[in-house]
Amino acid sequence: QELRVAAKNEKRLEQYWRNVHFVSFVTSADQQDHLADGDHLEANCTLELDQTPAKLVCVELFYELNEDSRFKTLPMELVNQEGSQGHYRCQFKLEGHGKQTLNARIKPAHPVVQDLHPEWIKWAL
Repeated sequence: QELRVAAKNEKRLEQYWRNVHFVSFVTSADQQDHLADGDHLEANCTLELDQTPAKLVCVELFYELNEDSRFKTLPMELVNQEGSQGHYRCQFKLEGHGKQTLNARIKPAHPVVQDLHPEWIKWAL
């Protein structure tokens, strides 16, 4: 049954995937001069979903904590959808110090489809 659901999601997403892309990606870190361990930040992005049902995609914040490539992925929540655009948000806390990187990515929502199509990951930056 799970494979049938994955195959159905894959077929539906394949129709729309080329039209799904980032419109914007911003974080509250962009407006701050100084950041410190423990600061609470927010990330927001807007996707052009075209006709893609929002439940077929997931959006994650990709947080690289240091130059040793240690990272976390945090789910971004769909806040609202206006027409063909979906607005996503995530709140998180800074960890540690030094050079860190924030980005966002879109992936298929179904884990089996994610595994079958790593090429379908789309990055904000």
